[in-house]
Amino acid sequence: MTLFLARLWTRTWPRLRAGLSPVRLGRAYVDTYRGLPQRVWLLCLVFLINRAGTMVLPFLSLYATEELDFSPAHAAAILVAFGLGSLVGSYLGGRLTRRLGVVAVQKGSLVGAAAAFTTLPLFDSVVPLAAAVFVASFFGDAFRPAAMTAVAEAAPDGTRTRSLALIRLAANLGFAIGPAIGGLLAGISYDLLFYGDALTCLAAAGALALWVPEMESWEERSRRPAPQRRAWADGPFLLFLIAIFLLGCSLFQIAGALPVFLHQGEGLSESTIGLLLAMTGLLIVLLEMPLVKALERFPPMRMVAVGGFLLCGGFALHAVAESVFAIALVMATWTLGEMISLPFSNAIAAGRGGPGSGGEYMGLYMVAFSIASLVGPAGGLWVYQRYGDALWLGIGAFAPVVLLICAALMPYFRQALPEAHAEADGEKSRLS
Repeated sequence: MTLFLARLWTRTWPRLRAGLSPVRLGRAYVDTYRGLPQRVWLLCLVFLINRAGTMVLPFLSLYATEELDFSPAHAAAILVAFGLGSLVGSYLGGRLTRRLGVVAVQKGSLVGAAAAFTTLPLFDSVVPLAAAVFVASFFGDAFRPAAMTAVAEAAPDGTRTRSLALIRLAANLGFAIGPAIGGLLAGISYDLLFYGDALTCLAAAGALALWVPEMESWEERSRRPAPQRRAWADGPFLLFLIAIFLLGCSLFQIAGALPVFLHQGEGLSESTIGLLLAMTGLLIVLLEMPLVKALERFPPMRMVAVGGFLLCGGFALHAVAESVFAIALVMATWTLGEMISLPFSNAIAAGRGGPGSGGEYMGLYMVAFSIASLVGPAGGLWVYQRYGDALWLGIGAFAPVVLLICAALMPYFRQALPEAHAEADGEKSRLS
């Protein structure tokens, strides 16, 4: 046995060492970005410009309580208005892409959001401000499903999942920039915060107008055949959205119970918590694209199942992790689950409807996340304040549910295999 292991090591190590050389690793990393068309890159750059202006939302509750002296209940009402605007905007933004076009919806939403953000400093009472916040959120989040649909439509065969992973990378980079700039502006004046967000919306709209023409004219869109599927009537897709809702509720604990738990329950300082959260963002930026490329050959629904299990199960491990190192490993675990599940779930939603209804499916998919963003943080905090670490065990219970839902849906989503492998599946793949 010792001799066998020695021979195996002698044969394997030179290949392993060659494969792990910095040059080869660098080439392999660059290769993950090859094959994506210029239109996808430009759409993702527009998304980055827009998300780099994500300044209002992180400071909205502080603005309401500190600047306007609202009560916590009134500040919560403002946040609810933001969530409701996101929900309605996400759905209609997806629905309107068929009639108006993906680029037109993006430009209209960006200009509308810019106008709405400039009005926010004019209101200092709860109801008018809540209404203005609803409008700003409506326009701001109508942009997302249109942008993701545009990327999915522009991606050539075999690259859709990576293209949607690239737009996630742009979103994460933008969100790393926006709150940092927003904090500086808020320290000077909250008015600058709103105007800064509006300015980046206009910059993104201008870049879109200059760089990205509409792929189809109005006449071409009007001649499209009626959609083969409608999202609201697609039973398997609605069941899939339940799994997405559970994943969203788990992931949105980073804006709810997780920071409170790490500070109060684990005794970590705000700076340590910030570094841990920054670590998760850095992992996504560095590793998600290579990971998606490595997993593209597998059925997307299987990847959602595996990633969803890691995501929910990873959060459950917070109940037992105590040291900073252990907590970092736990956060890396659920971040790995996020990196596996979300790009593939995005691809499933974008490809499910077929020609003409991708925007409707993507809009409804975004609605599931919007509802999760309303329910998850508040619900998680409520459970944590009353039951403590049972919250993480409860989220862990989502893991087998997500796994079972995805397993049940596998026969209905075989047509969502990566394009390069769809032909090999033949007629047995068309079970929906």
